[in-house]
Amino acid sequence: ERAIRSSAAKLICFPVVLPTNHIVEKWDMVMIVMLIYVATVAPYDMAFLPTKIDAIFYFNRFVDFGFFVDMILQFNLAVYGAYGRLSKDRGDIVWNYLHAWFPIDLISIV
Repeated sequence: ERAIRSSAAKLICFPVVLPTNHIVEKWDMVMIVMLIYVATVAPYDMAFLPTKIDAIFYFNRFVDFGFFVDMILQFNLAVYGAYGRLSKDRGDIVWNYLHAWFPIDLISIV
């Protein structure tokens, strides 16, 4: 387990971001708006509108890109560990994300 953590952590070169960062808080609001869009407009688009390359198509790709960027952010976001302590350890961050939301996030952008 520790070997997986350390090898995965070596692949990432972005700085660790604190979850209390004001930019992260604003990003979370953007993600909420994108999730509302995906939950409401996207099903209607897929069910009732013909498939064509138009403004909605490009906006959907923009939303997909936003979810991809969020995945990268999650690999660089400090996590709360034991006893509520904030961990900036890359291995902990990667391990936590891979065993929590990563599978769902990956399926959602495929």
